[in-house]
Amino acid sequence: TFSSTITANAGVAVDNITIDGNEIDVSSGDLTLDVAGDIILDADGGDIIFRDGGSSKLIISNTSDDVTFTNGVQDKDLIFKGYDGASLITALTLDMSDGGEAYFAKNIHATSAFLTTTNNDPQLTLISTDADANVGPVLKLYRNSASPADNDVLGKVQFSGKDDAGNENTYALIQTTATDVSNGSENAKMEFYVAVNDTFNPSLTLEDTGAATFSSSVTVGSTISMPTYINHVGDTNTSFGFPQNDHINFTTNNVERLRLSPDYTVFNDTGADTNFIVESSGNTHMLFVDGG
Repeated sequence: TFSSTITANAGVAVDNITIDGNEIDVSSGDLTLDVAGDIILDADGGDIIFRDGGSSKLIISNTSDDVTFTNGVQDKDLIFKGYDGASLITALTLDMSDGGEAYFAKNIHATSAFLTTTNNDPQLTLISTDADANVGPVLKLYRNSASPADNDVLGKVQFSGKDDAGNENTYALIQTTATDVSNGSENAKMEFYVAVNDTFNPSLTLEDTGAATFSSSVTVGSTISMPTYINHVGDTNTSFGFPQNDHINFTTNNVERLRLSPDYTVFNDTGADTNFIVESSGNTHMLFVDGG
């Protein structure tokens, strides 16, 4: 038992432990620090360095109260592991040989995320390595409502940018609405919007009936393929169509008024009590055939 300080300038050796100056050496086996309280590492230099064979492997640093974890070996990763039940899993790998790319073993949960770049490279890429014929990859927008109701907006894809005054503006968006949430008979519509004089109205709506509604004129650069007849909205007995190959007919009030074919042109093919009139610039009855 010592009642005062022991000075040993040549070091102290206890079993296979040697303490000399600012170094503790263990000649074989492990070293265990077992304390009743906490183990506190207080490094005024700001670094805690883990070495193997004299080479720095992991450095925990404090700079202006920011904590930094550094792999001390060039192009080697930071890997976070843990036990899922009895299985050891790799939860996260930070690839230092590829600019710090992060590889998560499973889902990432967050309330929001911002992906920012200074170039034009893709910022979000979904990759599926599945080799079967099923769909993949899949981008899923899921509104997990506790009380779903008709006409809930399920999701929106928004295209935004600045105007010439530096204000952030929305220029286009795609929106989907659940028009009927009844189990077994769910319906939805999808709307495509573009800004017109800083105002938004659907330019195209894919209706819950299966119809497509355009809010304005439609320009087609090539051929349109269509069904047998095209009907006027709200007036199903007025149409024009193609009853057979090489034939076009025009119908109003369920009466065929005109049929064009390779061999003939027929007016009033169904024999309705309808007059045939040809007008000129000064005569409303230049040619008049009384259908009665």
